[in-house]
Amino acid sequence: MASSSRRDMDVSLFFFFSFLLTLTALVESAGRGVTNNDNKNGGLGASFIFGDSLVDAGNNNYLPTLSRANMQPNGIDFKASGGNPTGRFTNGRTIGDIVGEELGSANYAIPFLAPNATGKALLAGVNYASGGGGIMNATGRIFVNRLGMDVQVDFFNTTRKQFDDLLGKEKAKEYISKKSIFSITIGANDFLNNYLFPLLSVGTRLTQTPDNFIDDMLDHLRDQLTVSNNKKNGPKNVLSLQLMVVYGCNAEVVSIGCKKVCDRERWTDRMHTVPEND
Repeated sequence: MASSSRRDMDVSLFFFFSFLLTLTALVESAGRGVTNNDNKNGGLGASFIFGDSLVDAGNNNYLPTLSRANMQPNGIDFKASGGNPTGRFTNGRTIGDIVGEELGSANYAIPFLAPNATGKALLAGVNYASGGGGIMNATGRIFVNRLGMDVQVDFFNTTRKQFDDLLGKEKAKEYISKKSIFSITIGANDFLNNYLFPLLSVGTRLTQTPDNFIDDMLDHLRDQLTVSNNKKNGPKNVLSLQLMVVYGCNAEVVSIGCKKVCDRERWTDRMHTVPEND
């Protein structure tokens, strides 16, 4: 009975805490090594993307990691690459690509680790996302290497200094704080490849209850956003903060024994008890 109750709580973590955080302002042109030729008019400037495999545009190509997507069928429907894999964990565009296009971006944000992520290319946008990454530093260690949110924030601070060199401190501050879009899509790996993962999570589960783990996650995310959104240099406008519920017969969750994930009606009912904003 106790085991069943514990599993219910574990599964609830997966449903209630897949984070999609979007901090948005206005911009004027965007960039990545691949061009979006379907939108040549521009309209959006810098796009800074943080997150996991849902928005990774190729950073893991440059890491010694087991979490890679630089092989087919990834990219087969991605027009900008001619159907070739780019490191995106999808057959086509990521949600970060789509959002940029809808806001008028002419290009896709360049992966921070890409060799051509230098000079004026940075002014168009930078992608820091990494497949397997999470809010917690221990998340995704099964993949050997990945960029967690702490590292991504550090990389953004590096970019911030590069902007100072390119534009001058005052213009850089204006460009980033008032003319840039920041998007963060992260959190699922903190459950799937951390707290809920068999064997690797034993120590964490012994020392932290599900509620403790959630509190710890939220504290970490809050600290990370405070660093990236500092009053002096960071973006000022936060337009959207959501908790995104994921439910259904997710193959990975079922494979690790959390079969109650398939009880859609049960979790849909519980979904409505989750506050939309923090």
